[in-house]
Amino acid sequence: MSDITAVTKDAPELDAAAAHSAKAGANDVDLQRDEHNEEDDRTADDTEQGELPQDSKEANTEGGKIRTLLSVLRKFVGVKDLASQRFSLPANLLHPQANLDYWCYFDRPDFFAVIPEMEDPLDRMLAVVRYGFSKELKFYDGKIVKPFNSILGEHFRCHWQLAIPVLDPQQGGLVPVEGLRVDKPKSLPLPSLTVPEDRAAVTPAMSRNASRESSPPAKGLARFIGGKRSGTTSAGGAISPARDSAGPSQPALEALLNGTALVSSTSGERTERRIVQLVEQTSHHPPVSCYYVSTDNVEAYGVDQLAARFTGSSVKIGPGAFAKGIFIKLKEGAKGGSVGEEYQATHATASINGLLRGSLWLSVADQSYITCRGGSRPGLRMRAIIEYKEESWVGKAKYALTGIIYEYDPAAFESEGDGSIMERHKKIADVAPENIKVHINGCWKGMITYKLTSAPESEPARTLIDLSELAVLPKQVRPLEEHEPLESRRVWRNVIEAIHAKNFSRATKEKQIVEQRQRDEAAERKKAGTEYYPQFFEKEYQNGRPTLTAKGREVVESMLKAGTSA
Repeated sequence: MSDITAVTKDAPELDAAAAHSAKAGANDVDLQRDEHNEEDDRTADDTEQGELPQDSKEANTEGGKIRTLLSVLRKFVGVKDLASQRFSLPANLLHPQANLDYWCYFDRPDFFAVIPEMEDPLDRMLAVVRYGFSKELKFYDGKIVKPFNSILGEHFRCHWQLAIPVLDPQQGGLVPVEGLRVDKPKSLPLPSLTVPEDRAAVTPAMSRNASRESSPPAKGLARFIGGKRSGTTSAGGAISPARDSAGPSQPALEALLNGTALVSSTSGERTERRIVQLVEQTSHHPPVSCYYVSTDNVEAYGVDQLAARFTGSSVKIGPGAFAKGIFIKLKEGAKGGSVGEEYQATHATASINGLLRGSLWLSVADQSYITCRGGSRPGLRMRAIIEYKEESWVGKAKYALTGIIYEYDPAAFESEGDGSIMERHKKIADVAPENIKVHINGCWKGMITYKLTSAPESEPARTLIDLSELAVLPKQVRPLEEHEPLESRRVWRNVIEAIHAKNFSRATKEKQIVEQRQRDEAAERKKAGTEYYPQFFEKEYQNGRPTLTAKGREVVESMLKAGTSA
């Protein structure tokens, strides 16, 4: 999936958008991160900040901020490795939020938590693809911003307590019940479910011959639907009142659950989920962070490291050497014989455009891949290729994409290693048509649809996800007084308060205090000849899969058991 990011995460502090590796032109400045002395960091005082004082009214207009940014970037045109010339932007150009807090692949954790409930392999792959399109929903209509660069050892932890999507018996698909922008969200059809012509019920594909006179036995997806048929909101669909910020109103939830008889669960399984996340900055040069997310029956983990290039007119951003994508693994209790399956979702390329015109906008290009590996289930596995269309220089941006899901034989690639599939199947055109199960089309800032290759040509495409109907689900975080010294919101507290007060001179000074403290600690380690070791993640993560330390496992387990506090 694309990292539709409006932020240059660990890159030198450019007001850039997220995503990943780009095609560099002849005049590009390479921002790939290589090791260099931690004492080489430059503060805002060391860089040209333009002619505008940062507390002036003009400096804090969008045009003034972009002029200031360009005045800094111009100093580095022609520099081969900008990472060796690290610099720090003045606070008036920054978003008042810590990097590890802001940067998150779980803007819609409900779509992540529902993945292990899919018994059918194709339903499951589509669920992963759906999560991939939703994971950075903040960039659907959010402005391009830049949070604070993380310091070494900084960490962030949060959780969500929410209801996963429920089954709509009228349409034969999933319907999200949290964070809705509309009164009646679209049903998201599942290939394994069929809808009778009278649309009075939905029957799992595994029991299509069941009588329509009575409710079918709970099988497959229906087993995880909580609550009972009634005219009131089901327990499984209840909205958790605990949120760290006000979200959009939820009239759609009452409209859907009060007006539609949901398929009941005979097993009594709950649909409420607690999802926890732990992130830590494990390296400063190169800037690398590791993350781990867990809930019932599924976990996700990965390494974040970005590379960026300034072309003179845009900023292009891609994955660094350690960033291999997001890994999603199904744990004990996952359905459909999927325990042990791992899905690797790689990142596409993004560009921040409009620097010279003073009107920033984001584009995504190239490919992203989702590859299923492992598990005890015999037979073929599935893989998705998503291709993002290059935007034309003429006309309005279309944000178009196309994709496929196809089957492959893992045994055919075992002798060649994980990279062989990538090498053989880089583009949709590389895949044999007879292996393709699904075609995907749409707009990554709106509606995305899919169609089974086995479906009649006259059959319309089905909705995979409509991003315009969804809002970001806010994170829940412990009270600030309970945070450890290196937790993100405590590290940057003074800077955040100053920016909110529009006292940018003070904010820059507070930011420099944090950065200088890090340089001093690095100098002390160098003098003592000691090496830094992360607190929550093991130091080695060459394959892009970080491992929790004993302390990390302890923190995650306590968060999962904590009830309503992380």
